[in-house]
Amino acid sequence: MGELEQIKQCLEIARSRGFAQVNLQIGETTFQATLEKSARKKQSPTAKPSSQEASTPAEPENLEIVSTLVGYFRMPEKGLTVGSRVEVGDNVGTILALGLPNILESQVAGEIVEVLVSEGDPVMYGQVIAKVKP
Repeated sequence: MGELEQIKQCLEIARSRGFAQVNLQIGETTFQATLEKSARKKQSPTAKPSSQEASTPAEPENLEIVSTLVGYFRMPEKGLTVGSRVEVGDNVGTILALGLPNILESQVAGEIVEVLVSEGDPVMYGQVIAKVKP
């Protein structure tokens, strides 16, 4: 399989799994692409909430801390624990990508309500690491 076919196959897989960005290196060739959001995830603009949904008070949705790279997750020194508070820019872990440590900073602020990864877990780009209540 040639390099062009490998790139096409990788892009098809990335699209099918909902990735927003792809960075590839095949041999000496490097390739970076930003993918459009999947049409199946878009909601019809004419969709209206049911009468039951409209009468229920809306709880604030949990925010997500997501991986910015593909690699292996490492916990920060102070840990990533349910109940702890994070601010935007706080170190919430390290992602080892190609053997290099990359600090993962929180993109949101609030109280951690769920941690979805453990020490050493492989993570994908855009994978949810933790959920945060604003």
